[in-house]
This record gives sequence, C-alpha cells and structure tokens, in this order.
Amino acid sequence: MILHLNFQSSIPKKTLMSIYSLEIQRRTKYQHFILSQPGTIQAMYNRYVAAIKNNEEPGILLRISAEAKLPPTVVARRILEQYLLTVTNASKAVIKATVSANLKNSSLIQDRDLALEVYLCVLNDDCYGPIADVLKMTIGLEYEVLLKKRLAENNIPFSDEHKLRHQGFDKTPDVKLDIPIGVDGRVINWIESKALFADEKLHQQYLKDQLWPYWNRFGPGMVIYWFGYELSIRKNTSSSNAARILVRHDFPEKCLVLTPDLILNKR
Repeated sequence: MILHLNFQSSIPKKTLMSIYSLEIQRRTKYQHFILSQPGTIQAMYNRYVAAIKNNEEPGILLRISAEAKLPPTVVARRILEQYLLTVTNASKAVIKATVSANLKNSSLIQDRDLALEVYLCVLNDDCYGPIADVLKMTIGLEYEVLLKKRLAENNIPFSDEHKLRHQGFDKTPDVKLDIPIGVDGRVINWIESKALFADEKLHQQYLKDQLWPYWNRFGPGMVIYWFGYELSIRKNTSSSNAARILVRHDFPEKCLVLTPDLILNKR
C-alpha cells in the first residue's frame, strides 16, 4: 500500500487510528454472516450466562469479543438481543429499538450484571458504539471548522451545507464556493472535507455516493482526506476525471479566486 500522508518524519496517530478503524469495520462486515447464524449467538449467550453463574470477573463480554475478534459493542448488541428474546415476548422491531437505547444508556438494562458488561464494551470500543460515533462526528466537525477557517483566511466566500439545504439542495458538499478558485491548475467549485484516511476502495465508494453527485450539481470540486490517502487514488484516475475532482490531503497553500477581473486579465 503506497500512501500519501500529511507527515514528514512519522505517521500521525490520527492517520494510524483511521487506518485501523477502517480495517476493523471491514473485517466486521466480512464476519457478519457468522453473527447472523442463530447458533453462534446462542453459544455466545450461553457462555455469558455460564460465566455469570461461575462468578467470573467483570469483562466477560470483552473477553468473548477478543476471542471472536469482533468489536466489543457488536458482541454486546447481539448478547442484548438474545437476552431480550429470552426474557420478553417483544417483537424484533421493539427489541432492536430497545437495544439501541440500552447501548446509549446501559442503566436502562434491568439485569445489573449485563448492564455493567454492556457499559464496559461501549467504553472500550474504539470503532463501534455510541462513544466511537460521537468521537468520529466531533473529529469530522473539527476539520470542517478548519476548512472554513482556511477559506476565511484566504478571503474566499462560500456557502456551507446548512445554507445549501435551506436553498433546497438535497445532496450538498461541506462547502460550495460562491466564487470558484484555481488549485493546481484546476477549477474548484466545491470542497468536501473527510477527517479520515482513504484507500482506493473507500474513495471509489465516496465517488459513487457523494462526489459524482456533487459534480453533477456543481461542477468540478475537491475532496480533502485530512489523514492521507493511497497514492493509487491519483495514479489510477484518468486525466479527464482528475480535472473534475481533485484529491488532496490538506488545504492548498496557494489558490486563486477566479473573479471576472482575474479571468479577463488572463486572456
């Protein structure tokens, strides 16, 4: 894997954590078929019940998740579902809603031992669960603020996604530039901020779900993967596509605001 990273002498911690989180999420998706088997969940639940009866130390679900090589919150969710199926006659829809609420607030769980086990799982999960979700959202907002700060420092007027949605747009980038800018010889009309590391597979997914729809609405733009990206993302992009969506790992130090006067003077 050849990377384009925002570093000089060492790989930043945020980049490493982003790569780790991406790999864990993919591994969990690949293992989903295992968890979808009723026998697998029942076996985990039986082991949990046996461990409680044997007065094992807290952290039972953490140990089960480590052995299964699954994120703790994923295991906790499945055990919670099995518990509710065992002690209630609720429908799957009700159980699903209850589990989501219990993961966010384990004090709602009536069983004291299970409440502690779920709490420990959520607390120790870096990739899944309520705490992990809040951290990812917070980091994402932090870099959106950084992007807007860089635009303001360069006197580049823009509209953010909230203003664009108020104007009636359904799919919106983080920033739509009121006046296009020139970056690396390209015209940029919008910027999408991604506080993560991107490999080829993730980038292709973003292209399909977000970046190409933005291009269809607003023309050529730029995506910033703040924690770096695989060099193959640029190498595997044709010249025609590269002119439409620019990939960077930071905000450009030099950019031109393409005002009418500037354009006329260049002719």
